[in-house]
Amino acid sequence: MNRDEGNLERAKELAAEAIRIAQANGNLKNIAANGLIDLGLAFLSHGQFDDARNYFQQALDLARRDHLTTSEKRALLSFGRLNFQLSNYDEAVPQLQEALAFFKPGRYPRETSLAMTLLGRSYQDMGQDDKALSIFNEQYQLAMALNDEASLGDYHMSLAFLRGLNQESYAEALSHLDEKLKIDQSHNMNRGIAFDQMNRGRFLSLLGRYAEAKTALDGAFELANRKEAQYKTVMAQVHLFRAQTALSQRQYAEAVKNAQLAIAASQEFPDIMAQAQFTLGLANAYSGAAAAGQKLGEDALALANKTKSRVIITSVQLALAEIYLLEKNSDQAQKSALELQKIFAQSGQKDSEWRALLIAARASDLAGNKSAAQEYAARADKSCSELQQKLGDENYQSYLRRPDIQTYRSQLAQLLKSK
Repeated sequence: MNRDEGNLERAKELAAEAIRIAQANGNLKNIAANGLIDLGLAFLSHGQFDDARNYFQQALDLARRDHLTTSEKRALLSFGRLNFQLSNYDEAVPQLQEALAFFKPGRYPRETSLAMTLLGRSYQDMGQDDKALSIFNEQYQLAMALNDEASLGDYHMSLAFLRGLNQESYAEALSHLDEKLKIDQSHNMNRGIAFDQMNRGRFLSLLGRYAEAKTALDGAFELANRKEAQYKTVMAQVHLFRAQTALSQRQYAEAVKNAQLAIAASQEFPDIMAQAQFTLGLANAYSGAAAAGQKLGEDALALANKTKSRVIITSVQLALAEIYLLEKNSDQAQKSALELQKIFAQSGQKDSEWRALLIAARASDLAGNKSAAQEYAARADKSCSELQQKLGDENYQSYLRRPDIQTYRSQLAQLLKSK
């Protein structure tokens, strides 16, 4: 349907027409229910959550009243999708489980794949990686058995997020996104292509492959900003990733500009807002406004906690620890960094782990504890070296060429040679 390509007005017209025809014919109530769901999904894809919830509820009420079981489960799946996007996992998980229990044995491949994607992503955001991986692997087996390219694309996107965000295997994430992009391009799915390129830009930037990242992000924004499309989440996240790319290149004015654009575009997306705020906070802190940066970081943490996403919460906490260090608050910087290091070590996030240990080392050095500083520095160096195994030699060398990583490595070298 047109909602998949982001044309909200056309989707509304089609859904409204389906509902009108169905209501005029009492035997077509299931079409009316599905039309209401499709209309809700059109609003959901554009971030209009209250409108989406209203239409999903109308569809659910109609389906239950007239005993339309398939439409009822589609409405529940749509509610799960909405609640996942709003980080309401306590509501999303049981809704998705109920929908999956109906669609999977009934051989509804599209609905089954979507339910598995959202359920796995919910567990992933809650930090339950093993549960998420089990679901994604089952999704892969079903997709291969049915020769279902769309479901296979869902699997690749899910693995990209799990490997890239939760475990910081950026190169592996990129390989999954490349496969997803091939599938979407073969079916001319512009909405999917926009999301694929947006996320490719994120991981290419993390690997220090800035020229490729710019091409991917620019392509995503061009698709998302078309008049007939207006993919709000893509546009907001492109601004965010441009800001984070500029921050890693130590281009603070550019980082501030794009972070502010991301904040303005993410009023309906708390997960994006939290990341934009901490990015702006770090850019301010490095520009000499550490107090203002701390306030932004603390506001970002309050917002991140509402998302219940471990990855977002800990990324904000790591930024705050760095801001505390810039403010010469060695005690708070060290305390935060060491707490985070334990989390990152458990999840296998080597990139974040070595940077947390570096903050702890610098904070100890600032406090005059040279022996602790050298101990943490040695552990940071070891953790950074272990990152090479995840990224591969070529990507690791590109990662080391990032201006921010060069600065961190220089700081680390100074600590390791100091007596």
